[in-house]
Amino acid sequence: MVSRGAGGGGNADSFEPAISGDGSVIAFSSYASNLAPGVEGVSTVNVYVVDAFGPAQLISRDYKTKKAVGGSAPSISEAGNKVVFSSFAYTLVENDNNNLWDIFLWQRGMPQLRKISLTASGADRDQGTESASRIVNASISGDGRSVVYSTTATNMVPGDNNKLQDIFICHADGSGVQRLSVGAGNKDADGDSPVEQGGKIGISYDGTWVTYNTAATNLGVAKGNIILQNTRTGKIIPVTNSIYNTTGRPMVSRTGAYVVAGCSEKLDTRFVSSGIFEFFTGGR
Repeated sequence: MVSRGAGGGGNADSFEPAISGDGSVIAFSSYASNLAPGVEGVSTVNVYVVDAFGPAQLISRDYKTKKAVGGSAPSISEAGNKVVFSSFAYTLVENDNNNLWDIFLWQRGMPQLRKISLTASGADRDQGTESASRIVNASISGDGRSVVYSTTATNMVPGDNNKLQDIFICHADGSGVQRLSVGAGNKDADGDSPVEQGGKIGISYDGTWVTYNTAATNLGVAKGNIILQNTRTGKIIPVTNSIYNTTGRPMVSRTGAYVVAGCSEKLDTRFVSSGIFEFFTGGR
């Protein structure tokens, strides 16, 4: 059992596991209060890291008091030395002044968390049109260098005027912010990306490729479909493109050559049902 404390199993649900490449480091979310010191009650979700199946380490904690303040939706690098997660607590790091959800980075050997959901100028992002307590599923690349997530904030980069959910990628320290979900000529998308609020975005090992579904109609596919995008060049490869299709959260293989996702359309003619499909994209 991974979700356990000194006295045994957790006293509430544990979920959202994320695992390192060799399986020795696991991050997860839990309502339990008996997995690590500093947690009071079972009404708040927190994020933990278990290293080599040792005791659970609480990482969603106040930077001063070391007490749990809440967090969820962890994503882990292949080496297991970096974890990103979402939290709307404002005491995880010093000088967090926007009182909104943010994305935080835990790094092995570093005494404090780092807030990385910053604007291109390094400032706090604004609320946009979303709830201050929205849960956002950030994804860290396998090499631990890039983080991708979505927000409706309007001040992330200059020229973002659509007031919709867009996808942003940044370096693991929060710098180098780039908006990905844009049309030709850096034109604002005319629909949310991804379709789901705060939905998880697939990212390749080195951060070169991301995959997501979009409600936009000007990103090369019909509304509700999946694309694969090169984060260096902006090139978009349609993965699905049907006016009848509803798609789930797509994930991408290590090199970007394959995308897997749930789709409502019967895309494999050998079977008479919808389901989960794998797509060869050539994106490598």
